[in-house]
Amino acid sequence: MTPPPQFESLSQHTSIQTSKAFQLVAQTSSNQMMQWTLKMHDIAIKTKQETLSMHVITVFTLIFLPGTFIAVSTSPSPSINQSPLHNNQSI
Repeated sequence: MTPPPQFESLSQHTSIQTSKAFQLVAQTSSNQMMQWTLKMHDIAIKTKQETLSMHVITVFTLIFLPGTFIAVSTSPSPSINQSPLHNNQSI
């Protein structure tokens, strides 16, 4: 027994509407993924720039830190008597 034509067309209409809804959800999801991809690309570019900055800071630190340590460790320590703030002479 076949269903009446009105039920068959109703079934087709429901099927078409369901397909449209799924396509709309898929399109929305695809658009969201594209936005996320663009944002991640921007983050990757900024990370690359920050990495370059960190490399520059590291190189300068490696160059100047040992010299600073040697200069401080080999310099004579100031005596309290040599300090102008602790001069006991009156004016």
